[in-house]
Amino acid sequence: MTFLGTYTALDAILYPLDTLKNIMYADTLGHYSLKTVLNSTGFLDLYQGIIFKLIYNVPVLSGIYCTTQTGL
Repeated sequence: MTFLGTYTALDAILYPLDTLKNIMYADTLGHYSLKTVLNSTGFLDLYQGIIFKLIYNVPVLSGIYCTTQTGL
């Protein structure tokens, strides 16, 4: 399943950017800037929760793959 592997690798690479996006969107009062967030968090902190995200990908992407392929 090349589709599952490729999507999972891409998701793992882009996960820190998604984390930063979520932090910025959740800041409804405007207390944080991107510079503040990057200075207060370490690089490895941006990867917290990636295990759950990658585990969640397996059944979801398998379902998408199976429904879009013909002859299965």
